[in-house]
Amino acid sequence: MGHQPRQTRLNLFIGVIHLCLSPFCTVGIRGQVDEEGFGRCPELADLGNGGHDADQSAVQAVKEDADSCVGLGDRCRCVCSCRSHAQVFIAQNCLLIGGGKLNKGQGRIGVIGRLELCSALLAGGLTPYTELLRQIRHESDVAVRCLIRPRAGDFLYMPEEIEMMCAQITELRSAGANGFVIGCLNPDGTLDCTATARLAKAANGAGLTLHRAIDVSADPLQTYRDAAALGIDTVLTSGAAASCVQGVDVLCSLLAERDRTNGPEVLIGAGVNAGVIRQLSAALPGARAYHMSGKVELESRMVFRREGVPMGLPGLDEWHIQQTDTASVRAARQVLDDLA
Repeated sequence: MGHQPRQTRLNLFIGVIHLCLSPFCTVGIRGQVDEEGFGRCPELADLGNGGHDADQSAVQAVKEDADSCVGLGDRCRCVCSCRSHAQVFIAQNCLLIGGGKLNKGQGRIGVIGRLELCSALLAGGLTPYTELLRQIRHESDVAVRCLIRPRAGDFLYMPEEIEMMCAQITELRSAGANGFVIGCLNPDGTLDCTATARLAKAANGAGLTLHRAIDVSADPLQTYRDAAALGIDTVLTSGAAASCVQGVDVLCSLLAERDRTNGPEVLIGAGVNAGVIRQLSAALPGARAYHMSGKVELESRMVFRREGVPMGLPGLDEWHIQQTDTASVRAARQVLDDLA
């Protein structure tokens, strides 16, 4: 199935849980919840005390933007634009989006082309919360594709799970999602075209990305072709490898198939950063779309820590929080602009 010709401009897509949306540096402040469940951020004194240092010009800059900050949860992390550096500090179980500088009406946030919205990135990404999408929509009209994945593990789904995913698509579509990231496999490792087509139908014309189910499929090239036949416009892949650097050969084949058939865009992911983009530019001159989380690990603010009582995946603890790093995203964008 043919697809419309694309712009030649290189694109950077971001897939994250905690979104660092400020086009400048970031500052954390504590907020409070109002009756509607959204927090304003008037209490800025924490910026300069309690062990969290921030210069007064940064505090003043945040005060100027406080009315545009919206938080989620009774303690929130606020990402605000500011002109000078201040230490970022995080409250647990939170996400906050700075409002006034999110380029509403321009269709993009800072340097990225699109968000892939998910939860539980440490588990490979799961379907995001509808309220999270609504909050993003309140702040920006950046294109958002929501991952549809009801659980961790394989991509072989029971009929009940397919029904649930269709319902999730309908709900997220009504909340403002521009597209969806989907995919189902058969036991033999082929694309489950029947199940995937049901998800595509539920999307009702929204943009569609095949997620990295392709990377654990039996024949990635055939999976790409099957996705194209279903009308999917983008395929997210590492080249069937642990990282995109290791998957260059398969990525090369997929890019060639894209060009030969005018097929879905090949969105390169897994281990992407500025250095990797520059490295792959020589090996994959046809690459024009990259997917990254740009995540960094931040220390929890918890003082009391009971060790040896894990809450989740083996090998992980509750004392570190992952967050997208603005500088990493900007560096990647700069490389793409240099290569364009």
